[in-house]
Parts: sequence; C-alpha cells; structure tokens
Amino acid sequence: MKNPLLLNLFLELRATGLPLTIDQYDLALMALSKSVDIVLNDNKPAIKGVLQTVWVKSRKQQALFNQCWDEFNQKSIYKNARIESQSDASTLKRERQKPEIEKIPQPALINDEPELPQPAAEIAQFNPDLPDDHGVGTSVKTKLKEVYYLPISRQKLQRSWQLLIQKLTGNVRQIDILNTVIDITKHGFFTQAVFTYPKTKYREVVLLIDQGGSMTPFHPFCRQFQQIYQTAKVYYFHNSPTDELYHDPQCWQGQSVTSILSKFSPQHTLVIIISDAGAARGRTVPDRWEETYDFITQLIPKTKKIAWLNPLPPSRWVDNTAEEIAKINPSVPMFALETGEFQRMVKWLSSRNLTPQLPSLPGKEEEERGSSDDLWNYGFDANGRIAVFEKLLGNSHLKFASYAAFPLVLTPDLLYCLYRKFFYQTSDLLWYVVADLLLSDLCQQVDFELYEMEREVRNELLKRLPRRNRKQILKELSDFLIQYISRQVSNQNQNNDLNQVQQWAALSYVEKGSQAAKELARKLQQAYLSNNKGELVRLSSVIETLAEPLKENYQPLLKIAQGYRAVVRGDDKGVEASRKIFKSETIEVEGIKLKRPEINFGKVRLQSFDFDVITVNRRGEETKRETQQNYYFQESLPGNITLDMVAIPRGKFLMGSPEDEPGRYDDESPQHEVTVQPFFMGKYPVTQAQWKAVATKCPQVNRELEPNPSKFKENKQENNLPVERITWYDAVEFCKRLSQLTGRKYRLPSEAEWEYACRAGTTTPFHFGETITGKLANYSATTIYGEEPEGEYRERTTPVGSFTANAFGLYDMHGNVWEWCDDHWHGDYNDAPTDGSAWIESNSVEEGAVRLLRGGSWLNYPGTCRSAYRNYYDPDGRGNDTGFRLVVSGARTL
Repeated sequence: MKNPLLLNLFLELRATGLPLTIDQYDLALMALSKSVDIVLNDNKPAIKGVLQTVWVKSRKQQALFNQCWDEFNQKSIYKNARIESQSDASTLKRERQKPEIEKIPQPALINDEPELPQPAAEIAQFNPDLPDDHGVGTSVKTKLKEVYYLPISRQKLQRSWQLLIQKLTGNVRQIDILNTVIDITKHGFFTQAVFTYPKTKYREVVLLIDQGGSMTPFHPFCRQFQQIYQTAKVYYFHNSPTDELYHDPQCWQGQSVTSILSKFSPQHTLVIIISDAGAARGRTVPDRWEETYDFITQLIPKTKKIAWLNPLPPSRWVDNTAEEIAKINPSVPMFALETGEFQRMVKWLSSRNLTPQLPSLPGKEEEERGSSDDLWNYGFDANGRIAVFEKLLGNSHLKFASYAAFPLVLTPDLLYCLYRKFFYQTSDLLWYVVADLLLSDLCQQVDFELYEMEREVRNELLKRLPRRNRKQILKELSDFLIQYISRQVSNQNQNNDLNQVQQWAALSYVEKGSQAAKELARKLQQAYLSNNKGELVRLSSVIETLAEPLKENYQPLLKIAQGYRAVVRGDDKGVEASRKIFKSETIEVEGIKLKRPEINFGKVRLQSFDFDVITVNRRGEETKRETQQNYYFQESLPGNITLDMVAIPRGKFLMGSPEDEPGRYDDESPQHEVTVQPFFMGKYPVTQAQWKAVATKCPQVNRELEPNPSKFKENKQENNLPVERITWYDAVEFCKRLSQLTGRKYRLPSEAEWEYACRAGTTTPFHFGETITGKLANYSATTIYGEEPEGEYRERTTPVGSFTANAFGLYDMHGNVWEWCDDHWHGDYNDAPTDGSAWIESNSVEEGAVRLLRGGSWLNYPGTCRSAYRNYYDPDGRGNDTGFRLVVSGARTL
C-alpha cells in the first residue's frame, strides 16, 4: 500500500542524500501498520520515532532527517491551517449576524477535521463532495442529502480503511538460484545475485450488513460507512444470516451463503458484520442466536479475521440476544461504535498475533424503573405509552421525543439532524436516542425508513414542551424543519407530498399559519372539485392532525375538512351536520372559496367506452372482429393514480368444462348453472402504480404491505405492468385499505364471478374462441393448444391492456398473471354454491387453507390459461407470476 504523505517524505529524504531503498520504505509501512493507534490518532511524534528507527543509521542522517521532517510538517500545517481558517472565517461571520436558527450543514461541512490528502490511485477514497444517491424510502419519492453524524470521525474511518486494505507484500526476498546461475554463465563471472520478490496482494474487506427491522434507524450510518469503505464487498441480511445473503438492501436478490463463502480467502479476507444483534429492541430470540451461531461456524474457516460492529454500546447488549451472540466465539469479537472500541476493532483486524478475547460486558443495571407488571398499569392510550417511555428511558429521552413530535412524518436522517441541532452539545443524550424513539411504542413504521406518531401521541408530546419558552422552541423547530426540507431534498419537485406536509406543519405553529391555511384550502378545493377522494382523505387527515395550532383562527377549515371526509365515507349524517354549520353554499378561507359538502357528491358517474372483440378458429385465424361498448367508473387513488372498474351485468352461465374440452381436468366437473348478481370488476389486473399508491398512502388495517414487491420492474419502455409476487393475504389487505379509502367494499372475486366475467357469454375454452395465440395473450406461446402456429414466449409480464378485451371489456383474463379468488380450494364442484358467492368453509382469513387462482400467466402453457382451468396455492405463497384483480359489488356504487 502506498501512502502519499509517507512517500513524499521518503522521496525528499532520498533527494537530500539519505541512502534509502524501497525495502526500507516497505519496512516503514509494515511498522506503521502494526501501530494502529498511532496512525488513527495521527500521533506525529510517535510516527517520527518509528521512521527514525527504520531509516536513520548515523548522526548525520539524523540531522538530515530532522530538517526534512520539520519542512514536511510545516507544509502539512500550512495546508491544514488554510482549511481551518476558512472554517473560522465562516464561524466569525455567523457570530456577527443577528441570532437565528443555524442552517442545516451540508455533508462536507459537518466534520470539523481536515480531510486526508488524496492517496495513490490504488486506494479507493471517499469524496465528501459527491452527491448521495441513496434515496430515503418514503410514501413519496425523495432523495435526502444525509449529513455526517457518526460518532467516529470521517477522517478516522478513512484511515482505518487504508490500514485494512494495505498490501500484503512480504519484505523477505529470496535468491533465484536458476537465474543467478544463468547470469553467471552469461557474463563469465559473478556480478550479483538475482532475487525474487513475493507477488503484491491486498486484503479484501467484506461488509455484512443487517438491514431492516431494528436496524432501520441505523440505515444512514450503514450507507455512510459504505461510502467510506468504497471498494469493500457488501452483502445484506435481515436479523441473522441464514441460507442466503443478498446483494441489495431490500434483500430480494439472494445468493447462497455457500457460493459466497467459496470466494473468500483465509489469507486475505477480513469481514465486518454490522448489526445490533437484537440489542436495539432489547429482546432475547433463541432462533436468532442459533442461526448466527451456524453462520459464524461456516464463516470462521473461510476468512482471515472477523469483527462484529454493533451500533449500540455494551451496556445495551446485556440481557438480550446481543449478549449471547457476543459470546459465541472469541474469534468473532463484538465491538461498539465508539472511538476506543472502533480503534480496538481496527487493531484486531489488521494485527497478526493479537489474541482474541470475549467482551467484558457491564453488569445488569440496578435501576428502580418498575417491573414489566408495573408498566402494564399505565395503560395503552397516548398518556400511558408516553409514561412508559419516560419510565424506561428517562426525562432526557422524553424531551427529545417532544421535539421529534413536531414533524408530521419522521425519517432516521431527519431525527439525526434534529438531534445534532438541538441536543448534541446541550444534553447527555447519545446519537442512538434516535433508534430508541423510532423503535418505541410512540412511533410506528409506515414505510421504508418512514415513521409517524399517532395524532393523540403527537399532541400530548407537544404539550410537554416547556411552557416558559414553548413559543420560542416551536419557532426554532419550524425554522429547522423548513431549512431541512429546502436544503436536504434535492433533484425533486418542491411540491411533492412529503415536502408540502412538513412545510404545513412548520408554518402552522408560527405566525405564518395563514399561509399554511391558504395552501391547505387551495388543495382541498382542487381535490373536491375533481372528485379525488384519496386526496380528500389525505388532506382532511393532515388538517385534523394540525387541529391544535389551526383551531384558534381557522376553525372553518377544520369543519369543512371533516365534512369532506364524511362525504368520502358515505356518512350522510356527518355531511348533514357539516352543512348545518355553514349556511352559505361557499365558505371562504384566506381568500379561497370552498363548496359546502354535498350529500349526493361522490356517487359514481358511469362513463362509456368502446373496445374491439376478436374471435378465432382452431387454427388461430381471426374469424370475426366487432366493436362493442360497456360502462365503467373511475376510482381516484392517492398520487393522481386511477382505477377503472367495469360494469358486469347480472346473468346465468354454465360453470366448468365439458368432458370433451382438450386439456380439461376432473376438478372442472360437474358443470353446473350459476346465477351471478351485477358487480364491477377491474378492467385490468392491479398495476404496480396502483399497488404502490394504496400500499404507501393508505393506513394499515391488519398487515404491512411491501411498496415494490414485483420482480419485473417498470421502466421508460414498459409501464403499467401488473403487480406480482402478491400473497392472498396481501391482496385482502389491499382491498381493505381501498375500501376504507373510498367507502366502497372492494374485495377479491369469487371463483364463479371470475369465470363468468372471463367467459363474457362464451362457452369455448377461451373467450377468443377454440384456441389462443401469442398475438392475443401473454403466455408460453411456443406450446400449441389447437392447430394455431407457434408464438412468442416473452418470459415476463407485459403491460396491462396490451391485447384485445373480451365481450365485457376486460383485458388480460388469459395469461400475464394468475389472479387470486376469494374461495377455498375444493377438488370438484359437488355441493358448490349456485348463487355466484365464494365457496368458503370458514370466515377466518388466518386459517391458512389454500385459495383459488385463475387465468394462467406468462409462464404457463395455453391449456392452463383456459376459462375453466382451476389452480390453487397457499395464501401466503408468493410468485412472480401471481397478481390479482379487484371486484366491488354493484348495488353500493350505482
């Protein structure tokens, strides 16, 4: 490894006459690499001592060395002084200005230490001026510039990286006997021996990063650590490594542990595992310990050294899984993310003969904070949860939580910046107070790195801000939040949802409340007039959350928002109550005229649409094409996403397949007549955009939903792809959220409804006719069903609506993705319902009984895509060929 500073000094000494060789330069590098503490702390007298020992052999050489060292030091001091003087000048300038809220510092300005000079090309460097492309996942797209708030300085991290990836070149050269003899023969006499040198190799550093769950608050730390350890290999896991490690933070692109470990080297590979090991939640999970034990047992013989870096201090490891994991094997010591501990970790990884030791953990703290039984007595309402939080963590944590209650939505990065602004120098709180809050019962995670507090909890915490200077604190928090948004959100539309909501919150608590009220009124006006129910629900929720600061001067805005919410929910009594408050048909808020809520507003308005219907013969030849018309209504989802629901008329049909239908199965018997009531069905399978709108912006009912579960991602060339990798439980949760949003009862279709809608009056194997072709649907068209020619096997999903519709105007009923039905699986149709309802043995959705799938997919043969074909899967099964289509009963919406 070349060190540019050391190399410059070495070259200057040679220029002044010191007889130094490359071997002596390598020897100095080796000596310094064994003195980790000296290098990390930039101990110049100690470094000078090491170099003198290696390079100086006489008094004359000592004088030359001292002269060069002093000149070299002066240059270094002058360079650092320039950096510091710039910082001092900017500080002095701020001090002369009137007192104001300090702006959020940019990443390069947070660290008050001078940066290292640029190293040789072979050393990967962290550039603080490079933009951070890691997006913080929220319900809206944002990219946040994360400030530097690690407890270890960036400079020390850079030095540790250089130490860990140094060259492994040995200094012992060997005589090459064969080439020496050849050289003697060539010259006729011995001149000098020919030596061989070992090949240059570098250490390989591998980062294994725990992702998600209790590590979510530490994601920004992991990203910044990766930036500095730029060329390290990175793999991810969740909680504990099992059979696979992952190449992406979402833990989707897996690779077997065996395959990954086969590429490690016992001579060169250093592994750093970054995980809280369960300490963040303070729980003991035996399965986590067992899985970690098995993994470490596999890992040790494949690597040179392993270290476990825990973001939390040793006092937090006691009485939870972290304590047990720290004791698994002395060869895998656990270190805390603290200055002294971090230096010990680097020394352990870079030293050859250091004996591993089990960590010395502190004893259990004897604090009178109440037993777990006592904590139950506080209750589960807002006040009870706040009391438990204070009892467990103390008053300082409660003060931080009160400040953190100011923003409407929380991200780890936002809270780290808030901590650095208001608590870093004025309290005894440490940086992991952010994790303590986000993982407590005061917060709930609503998306990737996105948290929120319930309205009651938030209001109670804000009330606990000191009354003496509460107004001043709110103003400082408002200024902080506005500056955070304006300086940290980059390359995005400044009117995105997250930005707007945070700004409204910031403005509502200060003298600029009128500006927030005006913007909210304008948004309400637009959403109401455009019948955007999703946006009405979102805005009314925001206004109710800001009720405390707005109620004094903007009571009409609160009342009309409540009226609009009643409209969306179909609560006629609530709408009538709101209308009684306002006698006029228009209500003015800060110059914006809002319409009085209407009882009949929001009933669906059916629109007609035309579409082509194709019929083919057994050879796949088109025999008929006609234009037909049907009706649909359009549902508005959050984010200006729409959902088309097509009217399916009442009717009777023969369900199942005749015995002479090619490719049929016995479970399609016996054929039986079914009467189906009118309903509305999605024109297309649910798309990825529709899924994300509901999954990220509609409140959770029973379970969390992954915003981007699909394997086949949308791009500029292909959008409107169907969502896939959806379980039956996921689809049911989606329906419940959408029902809550719209006031209409969305659900999965019954199996009878699905087949009735697919056939659309036909009795042939496909609604296209006797067969199907690759030009009519997306399936494995290289396989023949009738006498049609072979078609294309696309090997993935296609955008919805790419092919022609059936006679009801429904698209993609054959192929593309399987579609979940509500029914339990039954082996045949004996005793099946004849009224079109779902055939369910129990009303429990948690029982785990297998559920029905219909329609086939891009992956399947044509016979599997027939109108009558039945399939089943476990309700928690997830495949990249499985999606769903929505249904809503007709009576409620007409």
